[in-house]
Amino acid sequence: MEKIKKKAIEEIIDSSIKSFAEGFEVRHISEIHNPEGVINSKKNNIFIAELGTEFMFYSAFVRSFDSSFGNVLESIGNSIAKLSYEVNGRIDSFILPQQSQHIDFLIESYNNHTNPQISDYENFNWVRPRDITSYVTTHETDNYFFSPEKMNII
Repeated sequence: MEKIKKKAIEEIIDSSIKSFAEGFEVRHISEIHNPEGVINSKKNNIFIAELGTEFMFYSAFVRSFDSSFGNVLESIGNSIAKLSYEVNGRIDSFILPQQSQHIDFLIESYNNHTNPQISDYENFNWVRPRDITSYVTTHETDNYFFSPEKMNII
């Protein structure tokens, strides 16, 4: 790995983790006496409060940590990816009704605990109609990495 890229990755991780830790600490300390704060708001939830202080703490603090730290890791991953790829938060594309129906079939099979077979994918053909105007849509995504240099153009 290039020394410059390695240094950039180290800086991304270092600054992201430090920023997360400082922000998480400030947020929770500043909310100690705030009845609407993350931890105190759980005291007002009769279902959570009835489970005891340990569960209340877990429910508020630990779950908040897990969620927030997951967002930090995702951000770190995207920042590192930007060193080598274009990173976009959306994909502008089209999907035909037949393709959508086939995807629904695969998802429904999965939800019914039926593993799709290889043939379910092999028979899935890609078709590009002459006019895709009515099929164009935007898909929001967290992880769309693209490298124009590695694109195979046929």
